[in-house]
Amino acid sequence: HNDKELVSREKADKYLPVDMYIGGVEHAVLHLLYSRFYTKFLCDIGVIDFDEPFTKLFNQGMITGKNGIKMSKSKGNVVSPDDLVRDYGCDSLRLYELFVGPPELDAEWDDRGIEGVSRFLNRFWNLVMDNKDKDVAPSKEMLKIRHKLVYDIEQRFNQFSLNTVVSGFMEYNNKLIDLAKKEGGIDKETLRTFVVLLAPFAPHLGEELWQQLGGTDSVFHAQWPECDGERKNPGRNHSSRGHLQGGGHCKGQGGRRRKDYGKCGEGDLCSRPDCESGGKIKTAANGQGEGWHSPRLMGAGQLF
Repeated sequence: HNDKELVSREKADKYLPVDMYIGGVEHAVLHLLYSRFYTKFLCDIGVIDFDEPFTKLFNQGMITGKNGIKMSKSKGNVVSPDDLVRDYGCDSLRLYELFVGPPELDAEWDDRGIEGVSRFLNRFWNLVMDNKDKDVAPSKEMLKIRHKLVYDIEQRFNQFSLNTVVSGFMEYNNKLIDLAKKEGGIDKETLRTFVVLLAPFAPHLGEELWQQLGGTDSVFHAQWPECDGERKNPGRNHSSRGHLQGGGHCKGQGGRRRKDYGKCGEGDLCSRPDCESGGKIKTAANGQGEGWHSPRLMGAGQLF
């Protein structure tokens, strides 16, 4: 209990403003309006030094029943996750919810789609278990696939294209399975990289496979993989951009990683919390901008 100040400046600096608010558009009149009012009031009286509660807002779509009808207990069309979790596991359900379509659009629920996601997870489990004890040296092709995996997943993730993140995992899993048949296995570092990237989306599988690959701590304490541009595209000239780092950034020109998740610059509308575009991003009248600006993903000061 804090009996000395209305808001702890230390905690406010640590936790606020919130990097991103994800919610349905139906919350605009309640959650967002109230939180915005109180934040501006506290800022006006000098308790905090920011006037927007959220750096970014994302309005996700709705999962509907058949024929696009909103799920409702009264209509009897609510899908219980219990049976799906029992048959396919939590990770399969989580991944399928992301894979069903672009997160900003509505999507009609179909139980049959989860089977493909479950098969992918089983195939990746088998890939790791079949190769974890092999002493395979990384070939040029393995290094290329590993760094392209990191780059592609981060690009899609930072654009909040979560359904294409999942499809990317499937794509690279197939590539590694084919490569394992061709070269007799996959090196352990490539498998570790894949597991670390997959873990936020399939945490239970990620933890299990991380332990199988020799991890002694949680996979979520592991170093996030970095992409080396030279490894990703061997032989290409990377002097103008340098090597790619986390978040799709490059060392060198324009490659400094933004540490704080504040505004990119007055007038910028950027969909990436760590973006440093270095200039204004043009936004069309329909709200769909160019560059990094994604549909329905708005920057600070663009909540309403």
